[in-house]
Amino acid sequence: MDTTAHQQARAGSNDTWESIMESFKNAAKEGPTHWCWCFDRLWFNFSLTKLHKSALKAKGLRDAFLGTVFGFEDSESGEFCGTCARHIMVGGVPRMCLNNGLRFPIVPACLTDLTCLEERCVAVRIPFMQIHSLGIDRQVGLKGCIIVFLWT
Repeated sequence: MDTTAHQQARAGSNDTWESIMESFKNAAKEGPTHWCWCFDRLWFNFSLTKLHKSALKAKGLRDAFLGTVFGFEDSESGEFCGTCARHIMVGGVPRMCLNNGLRFPIVPACLTDLTCLEERCVAVRIPFMQIHSLGIDRQVGLKGCIIVFLWT
């Protein structure tokens, strides 16, 4: 849509400032609640692209590849962020795909009941960091280091 047509459409609109603010507040309340199937991060709904397995198969992509990018979901379609969708459409696995070894491992049941002290005793990395305010505009920064213990 060109600029003049967009301006004319907005000029003919009967939206008031209150209705515009109300629609903005409703959109802001929703927040990034939708997730990319391949990347497993939260996105706004308008930032995602819906891809269908049947359409991707028609483009010549194999089932093994689709199983990799669709993850463990057993569905005909999925929502993907723009970067993942571009990689998938050309037949490539996105770098940040969970099946590239980026999926968090399942925590064993014996480790879920540890106390804070027990967690520190078995931790490979112990952060000695503090959060400090940076100026007056509510920004914060980290100060400190991480100690890595090598068990031999």
